[in-house]
Amino acid sequence: MPTQTDQLRSLPVSPGPVHNETLGSYLHRLAIANSRPAGVLARLLGHLPPEFSPLSDTTATWTPHSPHGLATLAGRPVTELARALPALADFLNPNGPQPRPHRVIGRPCRCCTARRSPTASLVILILPAHQHLCRRHQR
Repeated sequence: MPTQTDQLRSLPVSPGPVHNETLGSYLHRLAIANSRPAGVLARLLGHLPPEFSPLSDTTATWTPHSPHGLATLAGRPVTELARALPALADFLNPNGPQPRPHRVIGRPCRCCTARRSPTASLVILILPAHQHLCRRHQR
């Protein structure tokens, strides 16, 4: 009998992840780009937490197969996603999550994300508390 991860297929449109993006933000952008409900994509990876939104950055309900399911949906390797999504990197790290003190939720520079895709304006990041300006554009 095929498992749920065997039934997953790569989505036609795969926006690239943005460095330090939340999992919820990436799943919502992936869903919008493919005209799918974000909750449906999230349920394919594990039980949907009640507080699921673009601000969500938790892997609490994920199984060991969830990172590979996300990679299959996105059509990107797990290592590429883990470099950009800190919560995924923490989930894959066998030594436990890395301490990330003084992090706040923020938005990336609109100039930096404008070239990525129309959905890049919806990106939510976990940023260091001291980072308020884009180094490149000084915004």
